[in-house]
Amino acid sequence: MAWAPQVRAFLKAARRELQWKASVVDRTLMAFIALHMQDKREAGLSNTLAPTIAHSPQYAVKWWTRHGLVRPPDIDPIQMLEDKIRRRYRYGVPDQAPSRVLLGDARRELPKRRRCDAQLLITSPPYRGVTDYWNDHWIRLWLLGHSFRQDWSKTSKYTAQTAYSELITSVLQASKRHLRDDATILIRSDQRRRTADLCVQAITEVWPDRRLLQLPTSASHAGTSNGHGRGGTKSKEIDFLIPGAYGADWAHGKGFTGVKQRLRS
Repeated sequence: MAWAPQVRAFLKAARRELQWKASVVDRTLMAFIALHMQDKREAGLSNTLAPTIAHSPQYAVKWWTRHGLVRPPDIDPIQMLEDKIRRRYRYGVPDQAPSRVLLGDARRELPKRRRCDAQLLITSPPYRGVTDYWNDHWIRLWLLGHSFRQDWSKTSKYTAQTAYSELITSVLQASKRHLRDDATILIRSDQRRRTADLCVQAITEVWPDRRLLQLPTSASHAGTSNGHGRGGTKSKEIDFLIPGAYGADWAHGKGFTGVKQRLRS
């Protein structure tokens, strides 16, 4: 009920043949396929599915049946992906500085790398207790080689406060080794107290002598947690900033203020 036979065969072939870990071309193609393998009906390759969260098969089958969507759309996956790829590259490829992407746990990968003097760190830790970063993406994980099922033994919801605090602190410590002393550091967090306060605690532990600023933000759309039946009518996040040699003027113009007290829920 999720994919038409030709789409299902295409996804299986991509899973089997694309060497996405070794080839930049295969990796780029796999990114397009993974992005569009679940989406609104006829906007992607699937029957109606949430593009950001992979619900359980039982839930999806009940929902499709209740709404009369018992047959997936008859889509030519190659034609649809060609159209999307051509639109993406219509104006060429951005001319940017050379970059490198590492796949792995930052706590293990960063200490192994030769030290670099980076001027900017931008990161966003998992939002504690909101989404399950493993099981909410089990369909796309299948495409990348994992089993075709949710696996609650691998849950990545980060509900344990001590483990979550240790995770953030250890990643920031590993990152600090690669930063200049006057580097600018920008960290986006969930605005709720249980996540944001732990971020403040970790940041001030790793950089105790540097000034920390904050800027709460909200978007006029529901957050990711609404897909689980939770959350408010807006997506609420907070940016923490340690301004460096090039960040002070920008921060002032954006409205950042000093972190003086614990954040409220």
